[in-house]
Order: sequence, then C-alpha cells, then structure tokens
Amino acid sequence: MKSYYNHLQSIKNDGELLAPNQKPVFRSSAIFPVLHNEKQSAKVVFMGYWLLKRGITEIGLLLTLRNDEGEIILRKQILIDKAKAYSVSMSDFFTEPSDFVGSLELEIFSTRDLVFPYPAFVLVYFGENFRSYCRKNI
Repeated sequence: MKSYYNHLQSIKNDGELLAPNQKPVFRSSAIFPVLHNEKQSAKVVFMGYWLLKRGITEIGLLLTLRNDEGEIILRKQILIDKAKAYSVSMSDFFTEPSDFVGSLELEIFSTRDLVFPYPAFVLVYFGENFRSYCRKNI
C-alpha cells in the first residue's frame, strides 16, 4: 500500500494526460441531519484545505437545506478562495426562532481534480449547556 505522500505525487497536475482507468474528482459532497430550535442548533465547520493540499485557487461550495420531507428550503453558494477556517450556522438561515428538523447537503465543485469525493466537514450540535459533533472526514 502506498503512502498518502506517494499517492499525491502520483496524481496528475493540470494539462497532464490521465491514465485510462483514472477518473478525476470535480465534485465532493456530504450530507448531515440538522436540528434548530430555541434550545439547540447546529453549525458546519471546515477549513479551505483544498487550496493548501491541491494548490487550487478557488472552489465553489453549494449549501442545500432541506426539510424533513426532503423539500428544498433554500440554497446558498459560497466561494472559497482562502485557506482559512469557515463556519456555517443554522442561525444564518433562520431569522426567527423556529423548530426545524431536516438536512444540510454541502457540495464542493472545482475545475481541478479534488482527488477525494468526500470532504472534511464537521457538524457541531450545540446548546446553552452542551456541544457535540459529527464528522465526515477524509
């Protein structure tokens, strides 16, 4: 089994020919169950590590919030062009207190090979006296 470093060295850069059996990854995604009410909420935290690991200058993040029936409530697009920590809170979507149960899908899009089809996002559930998390890691 080759190491992660050897794996990165074997990946092709822009303009290079791909092996016939190599399929580049231009979309990476994760989905989380989310809750939001006056006693608890959720937020997604992540770092723009693609810019560091792959030398990508910018990627697009598409957030899709769905209710418990699977209906799309809203979509939001974020341009990621800095390798820094990002946070997307459920309270960014709700201006008034409400009882919400649903899901949050996060999709990363790039014009360069992302290598992995699953991004490193962390979902944090929090309230006045607690904090927890679920992660989708690479």
